[in-house]
Amino acid sequence: MNLYEVLEYGAIVHHDQDLGILITANGAYLNWWNGSMETGWENSECRSFNIANLNGIMSLALHDVMDRAEKWVQEEMSWAY
Repeated sequence: MNLYEVLEYGAIVHHDQDLGILITANGAYLNWWNGSMETGWENSECRSFNIANLNGIMSLALHDVMDRAEKWVQEEMSWAY
């Protein structure tokens, strides 16, 4: 998938160029993408926010969503940090 197609899944809230990771956020999920601008992007996993509020991540401030995305990457890629 090219970057424009990835953006259909939500805004980019975290990226790590060295590890080839993008995290996008839509109304209910964080989506994990592996790849690069040259090779394209592949969705490999998603994580629910588990928010009781029906508005999902829309009830969170942007920095909270970004913090959750960064924490997820650090949990999964602890060997790299």
